[in-house]
Amino acid sequence: MNDDTKEKPISTAFEVTDGLYAVSPLIENVPHEYEYSCIEYYGQHIYLGSTSGALLHYYELDVGNFTLISEVNFNEDRPTGIDGITLLPKIDRALVLSEGRLKMFLLPEFAPASNIPSIMNITELSLLEFCEKTQCYSCFLYTKNLVKRVSITSKEIKVEQKYNIKRIRKAIPSKDAKLLMAAVDNSYSIIHLENELVTPLFKVSETDDEELSPIVTNFGKSEYIVTCGISNDQNCMGLILNDDGEITHGTVVIENYPLTVIVDNLYVLSELHGSKCLQIHLIKENNDPVVIQNVRNQTPFHITKLQTPFITRQFNKELIEKLRYVPLIAEELQFREEQEKAYVARQIAVECHMIIYGKCGIYSLCRKPFLLTISSYGEDTLPILKSFITEESQSNYQLLQKSYLQFLYVLLLTLHMEHIDKDLIDAWLKYIDVADIRVLIYLLGFDIYGDLWIPNGLLAFSKKLHSLKLVHKCNDVLNIIQYLKFQLKETCSDSLKDSANVYLSLDLILLRDNIAKGSSNVDEYEATSYQEIAKELSKHKKEHSETLIAIYEKTKEVTPLLEILRQTDQKRLINYLNTHFQELPDTYSKEMLTDDISSALKDYNDDTVSDVLQLINNLNLDVKRLISSIEDPDTKVLLLEKLGASSTQDLTFLYEYYKAKLTVLNSKLIESSNLPITEYITNMTYNKSPFKEYLKNKLGEKKEYEGCFDVGTKLLKIEKALNIKEGSIIDDIDASFVLRIMITDISVLKEKIGFEKLLDIYLSRNDFATVESLLQANDKVVLKVIDHYLSLNNTRVISQFLNKNTCCINDSGLLIEILEKIPPTIQISVLSGFLFPLLRRKDESTYNLQIKKGILRHRTQNINNIERCLEL
Repeated sequence: MNDDTKEKPISTAFEVTDGLYAVSPLIENVPHEYEYSCIEYYGQHIYLGSTSGALLHYYELDVGNFTLISEVNFNEDRPTGIDGITLLPKIDRALVLSEGRLKMFLLPEFAPASNIPSIMNITELSLLEFCEKTQCYSCFLYTKNLVKRVSITSKEIKVEQKYNIKRIRKAIPSKDAKLLMAAVDNSYSIIHLENELVTPLFKVSETDDEELSPIVTNFGKSEYIVTCGISNDQNCMGLILNDDGEITHGTVVIENYPLTVIVDNLYVLSELHGSKCLQIHLIKENNDPVVIQNVRNQTPFHITKLQTPFITRQFNKELIEKLRYVPLIAEELQFREEQEKAYVARQIAVECHMIIYGKCGIYSLCRKPFLLTISSYGEDTLPILKSFITEESQSNYQLLQKSYLQFLYVLLLTLHMEHIDKDLIDAWLKYIDVADIRVLIYLLGFDIYGDLWIPNGLLAFSKKLHSLKLVHKCNDVLNIIQYLKFQLKETCSDSLKDSANVYLSLDLILLRDNIAKGSSNVDEYEATSYQEIAKELSKHKKEHSETLIAIYEKTKEVTPLLEILRQTDQKRLINYLNTHFQELPDTYSKEMLTDDISSALKDYNDDTVSDVLQLINNLNLDVKRLISSIEDPDTKVLLLEKLGASSTQDLTFLYEYYKAKLTVLNSKLIESSNLPITEYITNMTYNKSPFKEYLKNKLGEKKEYEGCFDVGTKLLKIEKALNIKEGSIIDDIDASFVLRIMITDISVLKEKIGFEKLLDIYLSRNDFATVESLLQANDKVVLKVIDHYLSLNNTRVISQFLNKNTCCINDSGLLIEILEKIPPTIQISVLSGFLFPLLRRKDESTYNLQIKKGILRHRTQNINNIERCLEL
């Protein structure tokens, strides 16, 4: 209401023991010439009444600064003490009672209302209710002989009903206004208004020697507290009664008879006789009331409970410090913290219902907000918190305080529960609107994502819990995390604050567990988590490439997807480019495409080449420009081979490439083929396979052989296309003719180097089968072969050659020449297979000649006979 935002120091005039209530000055200087008897507050106005009839009106010009703006006397004729001020705020009126006279005043100016006469002989009044429809208040007015029920408007006070009940000194109506808890003469009684029945209960004063002022005060909604004693200076009893007059709680023992008793929730505040001490009791169920605090002053003072509370800023500083949000895990931002302070300050509205007043000044007496009274984080605090956080909240401030206490409640549960299990998770979820679930994740020692702000009053406690390694209270952490995520999605998927970072925090826990197990399934995670999951998986790219690819495909992040495909699977990269060529980003340049094609073709296979060709077609690429931009010669050659080389430039490039390639391959082939060639030459098995076939069998699995065969064949085609006449590079590098034998048909080779040279090559290799295929019906060739075979000093070779090729020896002179060449070391029996067919063929020739001669002789004789007959 009036406290400055800068907390004023508590007045040293008051001695306040430690406890729930605090005293704070409102107006420290009031006129000392008066004794003050009553006070009320309305808006920014304070109305103060004195025992001499003076009425003081203070107005709050600015926060915490009250100014006396008027001072009038209730009765101009003589001083009469002010007994009470009753506000009627709905009609901007007030009732002032002074020594039996009830007068209406205007609000807020606090001036007498004209044309409304005063009502006399009133000892007490009880305000009942306000009727919105008629815009009037109901009220009980008590006189010595009657109880009047009146209706009060801004224009009049009208008697509605009268009850013939006498000598009421003090009374409080029940909630339904059907009965009164009243002090009648010296007894507390229950009065049933309908039948005017008075039922005495207890005496006000236990003796007739001293009259005590009766006290009747509401205690809750349907109970009352009354005081009974012997004298003002002795202990007295406060009895708590219900509508039936039954005692419902333990007796409140008060140090001496009070002038005033005020009830504030479960607290009873008693202004003791002498008005220098205020005693505060706590009423607990099933426990005797106990004194918890005292307020004293050397100067007498009074206490009153206001009809309408005011907003005190007495505790703002402490509340702002506790309730403002600060980063638990976040960057500290000064402007954000200032905003938080300002926000909390706007929400705080601590209501104060009680005022202490007297010559010492006017002071607020406020119960500390509940959250400022919490001093223990022990397990016994849990039921207290639970009771408080289940109460209904009416204002923004109450909601703010309740949210803080709910947050504290789940923190204490986390600390004190034996295990962190599904029950605890359910408790956190119950208060998820105020307690960010990421705090629990933080307490378990896991990383959390996003800015996490919590009430400043819980910051140190949260960090302390974090240091306790509470994760050890989980029997199965992974199961708890999975359950938490499931419940979040089931129960608060639409209302979860910062859901992306909450799920990300959970997903990263699950992800790291999966990584440790060597598995990860993208469908386990939220789409909003994919980006961070991809970052985490990128640390283990090889092991989790498939998951990364799946994530990038779902998020349509083409650039990182292409990057990981480049690193893991070039063929798949080309396939992706083919199927998504219309979705490629602008950042995917032709240079990148060229590099991707080059990389893919390095791992050459037919499918890859086919995919590359399809990609070229899909993207409608300029083939010539593409090929010219490729720096890797192997890739360029591969494309030229598949796309076809037609220009002289491309053919020349291929020619030079093949020459260089073949030179290297041939050199390696020679190194690897020396032993097999020697082995072949020294092998005198006449029926061995031809040299060309032998090389294929022996070297066919060697990449040098395949390379030489492939490149050599291609080179010959290019030479033909370029019409190269000065001789093939093969001639220069293939001195042993091994390469040419491998890649060239024998007929082509014969045409190129001549029969004689070709025969010499195969003879030098002892290629018996190929030599046979080259034999001609030429005595010179046959003799040359025989000479070479005889030089081998191998009877089997010469005999098998002669035996298999007798058809080439048709001339007796040749036969004689051959026989003359055969050394005497070779026995004639070895040559029988060769000689017998020849000799038999020779005999057959002689016999046939004799037959022919006989036939001719016979024919000639027949002709002569015919001629002779003709002559006759």
